[in-house]
Amino acid sequence: MKSVYNGYDEHYFNGKELKKNFDNCFLMTKHKKTCVLNMSIVEYLNFMNIEDNKLYRIFDSGAYCRLSDGETDDEIAFFGYIPKGCFNQYEPYVPNSKICEKCGASMKIRISKYGEFLGCSNYPNCKYKKTLYIIGREKVII
Repeated sequence: MKSVYNGYDEHYFNGKELKKNFDNCFLMTKHKKTCVLNMSIVEYLNFMNIEDNKLYRIFDSGAYCRLSDGETDDEIAFFGYIPKGCFNQYEPYVPNSKICEKCGASMKIRISKYGEFLGCSNYPNCKYKKTLYIIGREKVII
């Protein structure tokens, strides 16, 4: 681990280590202040098809994380997170399907000016989408 930029630490993890590192965290969004989605980071990483044996490079600030492919350095995701203990009254939200109910293509987490949602990867041919529910808005100091 080394601090490389503006308080972000650089790490290399395989997918299994990455999931273990974020095992006790919820996904946080950047939309309209700090909104917490009722989804664990492990479920988010599974949804993003993070492979257990593949190498990933992350830059972690303790509240936000940039996740990149460990070989090509292509960005896979940028997400915020918060420890589960801050919202322990909620069960993790797991999208009920990674498959579009309309056309059978995979669903992807998308961001619009209105917030995060699940959208069909076959867009614009298929415009099917599902809401990702926000469980609360908190100003979180980590």
